[in-house]
Amino acid sequence: MSNFTFWRKINLSYKQQLFVYSLLLSIIPVLLVGFASSYISTKIVREEVNNNQQMTLQQLQYQVDTFLYNIERTSQQIAGDLTVEKSLRIGISMDNPEALDTTLDLRERIRNYRSFSDISFDLSLVYLKHHYVYSNRDGIMKEEEFPFYQLLQKEKLPSVGSLVISPNVYPNQKDLLLIKPIQSSAAPPEGMLVMEIDAKRFYEFFLSLQIGNNSKVMIVDNLGRIVMSQNQNESGSQINSLSALYPLWTGDVTNPQPVTIQDTKYKVSVQKSSFNQWTYIAMTPITVLNAKSDVISKITWIVVAALAVLWSGISFFGSKRLYFPIQRLAVKFLGANKSGDGLQDIDYYIDDTLKTTQQLKDQINDHLPDLKGTILLQLLRGDISEQEFHNKSRHYDFPLRGRWFYVCAVQIDQYDAFKQKYVGRDRPLMMFALAKLIQEICEVFHPCLTVVPQPGQVAFIMGLEEADTDTDAQLSEVCDAIRSKVSEYFNLSVTVAMSRPHRDLRNISESYNEALELLQYRFWLGENRTVSAQNTENLGSIQQTSRQLGKWEKLIVKSISEGELAKAEEQLDDMIRTIPKTESNSTFAIGYFARLIGEIDGLLEESGAELGSMFDYDLYKRLYACDSLAELQDWFGSEFFPTLRTHMGQLNGSHRKWLVQQAIGFIHERFETDLSLQQIADHLEVPAYQLSRLFKDETEMNFVDYVIHYRISKAKEWLALTDMSIKEITERLRYATTQNFTRVFKQITGVPPGKYRTERR
Repeated sequence: MSNFTFWRKINLSYKQQLFVYSLLLSIIPVLLVGFASSYISTKIVREEVNNNQQMTLQQLQYQVDTFLYNIERTSQQIAGDLTVEKSLRIGISMDNPEALDTTLDLRERIRNYRSFSDISFDLSLVYLKHHYVYSNRDGIMKEEEFPFYQLLQKEKLPSVGSLVISPNVYPNQKDLLLIKPIQSSAAPPEGMLVMEIDAKRFYEFFLSLQIGNNSKVMIVDNLGRIVMSQNQNESGSQINSLSALYPLWTGDVTNPQPVTIQDTKYKVSVQKSSFNQWTYIAMTPITVLNAKSDVISKITWIVVAALAVLWSGISFFGSKRLYFPIQRLAVKFLGANKSGDGLQDIDYYIDDTLKTTQQLKDQINDHLPDLKGTILLQLLRGDISEQEFHNKSRHYDFPLRGRWFYVCAVQIDQYDAFKQKYVGRDRPLMMFALAKLIQEICEVFHPCLTVVPQPGQVAFIMGLEEADTDTDAQLSEVCDAIRSKVSEYFNLSVTVAMSRPHRDLRNISESYNEALELLQYRFWLGENRTVSAQNTENLGSIQQTSRQLGKWEKLIVKSISEGELAKAEEQLDDMIRTIPKTESNSTFAIGYFARLIGEIDGLLEESGAELGSMFDYDLYKRLYACDSLAELQDWFGSEFFPTLRTHMGQLNGSHRKWLVQQAIGFIHERFETDLSLQQIADHLEVPAYQLSRLFKDETEMNFVDYVIHYRISKAKEWLALTDMSIKEITERLRYATTQNFTRVFKQITGVPPGKYRTERR
C-alpha cells in the first residue's frame, strides 16, 4: 500500500507507474554500466601511470644504490689499506725516510685505486693528529686551507660508517661527497677520508629517464636534502616541514596521498631504499591522468545514451502490453464500479477482504484463552467427561497425549504480599505471565497445559506414554527449574506440589486433589520447595519428645542471659530444623515457641526490662499468624532478635565499628597471607561467629567476599601501574593457580587480567 500511496500523491495511474518502472529497470542498469566503465577506465589509467612510476623509481633506485655501493666499497678498501693507516699514524715528512717512503707508497696506492675504479673521484686524507690534509689533486695543505674544512666542522661526522653529502649543500660544492673516519684498533679516528665523486654521469642517466607527461622525479637523502631533481637549482636544498614533500619523506610510503605544488596537484609514487634510507619520488599531474580517462568516459556515455533511448521505446510499448490482463481482472471483480486504475481497484478490494478476515480472527483469538481455560478447569474439577474433552481438543488443539498424566500445582508462598504489590489489572497479568513461563519451562521436557485454578496458584497437566521412577525424577527436575526461574525473573518464592501419575484423563481431578493435599506440607518442609509423595511419606511417623524441645528452649534462654544473641539465634534455627522430624501438629509446635517467648520475657523481667514494651504489636498474635515454619523463622530472624539485640546487646555502636575497623586493618596489612576469620577473631579476642555478623552488618559484605574484592583491587592496581607478571600476582594474592585467579578476576571486573592491563595502558 505504501507504493500506491506514493504514486497517488504524484497522480500517476498504475499504467503510468508500470511504464515508469519498466523505464527505470531498463535504464538504471545501463547507467550503472556507464558509471562502472568510467570508474574502471579511470582506475586502469591511474594504475598504469602508477606502475610506470614504480618501474622508473625501481630502475633509478637500482642505479643509485649500485653507484653508492661501489663508492662505499672503494672507501672501505682505501680506509682499510695498511699504507693509509701507517701514513695517518706517522704523518708526512720529507726529512724522515720512513715517512717519505710511506708517502710515496700512499700516493701510488691512491693512484691505483682511482685508476681501477669505475667511478671518477678525487681523494683527500685529513690527518687529524698532524692537522694537515693530503689531496691527490691539490697536494699537501693545512687543515684551514682545505676547501671543505668548514663542512667538516659543521657536519656531525660519524665515528663509524660513512656520511654522504649531496651536491650543492655547501658553497662551491658541486660534487657528491663521502666522508669516512679512518681508525686502527684505537679510538678516536686518526684521520678522515673525503671522496669527491663526479656525479656528472649519474646526472646524465637521471635526466635521460623517459617519464613524460610533465612528470617529475627527485631523490631525497636520509637527512631531507634533495640529492637530484630535474630542476638542478633544487639540488642540495633542505625540505622544510611546511613543504608538500615533507610528508612524503617522513610518512608511510605504501599509500602516499596526492600533493599540491605551485597550484598543481600531482599523483605521487614513493619508494624508499633499504640500502641508505634515501627516498625516491615520482609525481604526475592529475590533469594529465584525467585527460586520458575523460576520452574513454565520453565514448562510454555516448553508448549509454544510445542504449537509454532504445530501452525507453521498448519500455513504452511493453508496459501497454503488460497492463491488458489487469484491466480484465478489474472488470471481473468490480464490474462497473472500477475507478479507472485497474490494479488500484483490485488492491482496495483485497485490502477490504483481508481486514474483515483479520477482524474475525482477532475476535476468536481474544476469547480463545478464556475458552481453553474454562475447559481445563472443568477437567481439573472432574466436571467434563473424557469423550467431551477429546471432542473439544480437536477444535483447540490441546497437546495432551499419552496414557499417564501428572498434575502439578505451583503456589505463590507469600500471596498476601503479592496481592499488595500487584493490584487491579496488574495481578491477572502477572498470573498470566507466570503461567506462560511455567509452560515454556515444561515444554523443554514435554508438552503441557497450564491454567490458573485459583488466586495465587498455577496448575499444569502433562501427559506421557509411560510413567516410572525415571519420569518422576525428570519431572521433579522440571519443578526445581520452575522454582529457580520464577525466583530469577519474578522475584517470587513458590512451592510446587507434584502428584503421582494417574492413568487416563478421567483421573486428572484426582491428581489435582492430591497436589492440593501435598501443598499442605509447606508448613513443615518450608517455602520454595518441590513437594511430592516421596518426600512427605515419613513426616507423620517421626516423633520428638517435649523434653528434647525443652532442652533447646533452655539452651536458647541461657545464651540470651549470657548476651550471646548470635548463638541463641543459631540454636533457634537448629530447633526449627528439628521440628519437622518431631511434630506433625502445627498448633503443638507453635506452642513451644510461645513458651520460649514466655521464658525470655521472664528472664528480662529479672533484670528490670519488659519484652512486650520492646514491640509495637502483640507478640503472641504475631506468632500464631505465621503460616509456616519458614515464615516463623524469618520473623524471629528479621524482627524478634534484631529488636532484642537493640535493647540488650553487649556491643554498642562505636565499639562495633571499632572492631570492624580493626578487622579491616588486619586484612589490609596481611592480605598476602592465608587469612581466615578465626585468625582475626583470635587477634581481636571475640568469637568468630560474632565477628562475622558484625562485619557483615557494618560492611554489607561477608568476610570472604571482602577479602576477595580487596585482593582483586590490589591486582587491578598492580596490573595498571607495574610490570608484575600475572603469575607473580597470582602467587602474591594466595591463589592456587593462574586459571583460578583469572576466573575470579573476570567474574568481578568483567574482563580477564591480560585484557584489563592492555586497556589501562
